[in-house]
Amino acid sequence: MKNHIRVLGALSAVGALAATIAFAPSAEAVYVEPSAPDRQFPVGIFFPPDPTQTSVEEYARIAEFGANFIVGTNEVVTHGTNLHALDAAAANGIQVLAHDWGLVFRTERVRSGAAGDATPVRRDNVVGQTFSLPAGAGWTAGVIGVPVDRDSWKSHARLKLCLYDTPTKATLWGCDTVTGPPPTDLAEFAVNSPTISAASAYLELTTPDNYDIAVEGSAADSYSGGDRYVNGAVETGDLAFEVRLSTTDQTFTETARPSDEYLESLVDDYSDHPAFLGYHIKDEPARNTFPAVSAAIEKLRVEDPDNMSYVNLLPTYATQEQLFGGAPQVSTADTVSSTRSVGQTFRTRPDQTSLTSLQFYIDSRSSIQSGTPLTVTLWDSPAKATQVAQGSLTSFGTPATDFPTIPISAVVTPSTDYYIELSYAGTNEIGGVVHSPLGTEWETDGTGYLAGAAADWDLWFAVDQTIVPFSYEDYVYRWMRTNPDVLVFDHYPFVNAEIRGDFYSNLEIIRRQASEGDVPFWSFLQSFGTEEGWRIPSEGDMALQFYANLAYGAKGLIYFTYYTPPDLSWNENFLDGLIRRDGTENVTYASGQANNSVASAWADVLNTAESTGVYHVGSVPSGSLGVPSSFALQPTSTGTALVGALSNADDQYVMVVNKNNVESQTISFSVAGSPTSLDEVSKLDGSLAPASGYTASSGTLQVTLQPGEGRLFRLP
Repeated sequence: MKNHIRVLGALSAVGALAATIAFAPSAEAVYVEPSAPDRQFPVGIFFPPDPTQTSVEEYARIAEFGANFIVGTNEVVTHGTNLHALDAAAANGIQVLAHDWGLVFRTERVRSGAAGDATPVRRDNVVGQTFSLPAGAGWTAGVIGVPVDRDSWKSHARLKLCLYDTPTKATLWGCDTVTGPPPTDLAEFAVNSPTISAASAYLELTTPDNYDIAVEGSAADSYSGGDRYVNGAVETGDLAFEVRLSTTDQTFTETARPSDEYLESLVDDYSDHPAFLGYHIKDEPARNTFPAVSAAIEKLRVEDPDNMSYVNLLPTYATQEQLFGGAPQVSTADTVSSTRSVGQTFRTRPDQTSLTSLQFYIDSRSSIQSGTPLTVTLWDSPAKATQVAQGSLTSFGTPATDFPTIPISAVVTPSTDYYIELSYAGTNEIGGVVHSPLGTEWETDGTGYLAGAAADWDLWFAVDQTIVPFSYEDYVYRWMRTNPDVLVFDHYPFVNAEIRGDFYSNLEIIRRQASEGDVPFWSFLQSFGTEEGWRIPSEGDMALQFYANLAYGAKGLIYFTYYTPPDLSWNENFLDGLIRRDGTENVTYASGQANNSVASAWADVLNTAESTGVYHVGSVPSGSLGVPSSFALQPTSTGTALVGALSNADDQYVMVVNKNNVESQTISFSVAGSPTSLDEVSKLDGSLAPASGYTASSGTLQVTLQPGEGRLFRLP
């Protein structure tokens, strides 16, 4: 759909943390509960102002909308454009998940941090620098950044940068001019050269104006890959510069990710900025790239444990190719017999202290012989020095299943490697134990074993869950196995005149996997339409998705889109987002703004209360539950509603949501125990007041709701 810790200002705190992937021990991802009632509820926007539109004033409008963080994109992908956005965000109490070009296409940066000696560029003083290019083919120079003294740069003075093959300037590769002063101390030039095959290059700075423009550098030769030039002659010292070199190769593949050096440069660029929330790593990755994406995040956690990494997952209606990077490829050539076991190393979650079951994928199997169980043993390591636990299976079930779950009861240590082994003592064999093709990683922290020897593949297995292999839930579960800082997904439910039938099932799966993994989840809210079928949401639409996500326990919300994307040949034809292309506010802006004020008022409850159950009144969607007879609120009238149960250390809450996005409804409930009073949480300031519609003598609650609206009650 799109190209998609420090405390988040006053938001909930999320603890965060070259071609071949190296897997290091996992750093721990920690979600820290807000400690004060004035913590804001995380509300973000995607597709912010582009670099030409970025300003303190435009970011003030984002803050007025009620957003407190931005997911970076829309050409804000370079060092300079990100610094400008971070400065504008800081001025408005907003934080930024910064995106970077090198997280999209394979990129390296050549840079010199020379400092302490400014060199003036004048009409009669031409300044240049040679530099070395990294090894490899296919590099193009995109943006070149040069640190400058903005105070010395007169308004409307021009600085031109050209890129040549050598100081003799036989071949020109590209030029760009910046009219100053630039928005930050890093002036960026979009050179966009052709493919460069040389091992070195020469950049030159000139101005046609009668003003000095001071360019940062060093009086000493601090950069070993080249020399500083003044008026064509080599001089002692170096300029400060950074050259972004890219290829057309995708950054994240099954076998590639950004280099450690590039990730370290991102930490250097952004980690200390007061408006920096974290790294926007990848939007809607396929399953086959999870190990690469996870390895990059692990590196960032080591280098910058205080800022989060953000990855947004696909929705339920994604294709198998989108979810798994093509039709899932499996190998079923291996069998379990009395002479051959199969196994897998894996790492426990950061919060995991027990293990109750292991599930495997076994097809083309023979029957288990009577009295000869299939055994799974949990060991401390492949060396099998210590047996931790053992379980067995005497049949594949009736009817037989290809995805048997074997009970096992084990006490385990968090963030620790273990080895699971499948063995069988029968005279026949159990065939078709499914694992990945040779050389394909399915498990981020572990590898498969055959007959006790490490193999270059991974078993399909699930820990403490029963999953349908290669389903959407399998996709989400596999991502949760990487221990993300937060689980983020997008689902846009308003297509033509309908609401997608899988809207609630997507929420069910995300809620379940977030709970199992003990990680908060954030949801996207549709605020756009397209010519291809998605409609611009109505006020009732905006309310329904807002309250439904909160009822399911979402810990953050993100609007897509904020600015309306341009019509581009490779993109969908977007209709109005929150801000139209002409800069005016769409009707969805006011609806979203009103909802965001509710999130702000309810922040104390939303940040601290966990979802303990979600139930449907009236029609129950596939995979969902009706209201159980033991629940405190029992519906006594017809209608369609959503009931979300939330609980924190002090109180229990119930959110009732009108699932009708077109018409108002009044839904009646009986309240268990007929309490003498029932409080409602105010949408204005979060205070508690007696709930309107509650009658203590009969213990009945009548909840009147506008289309898509929700109300929040505290149970006695």
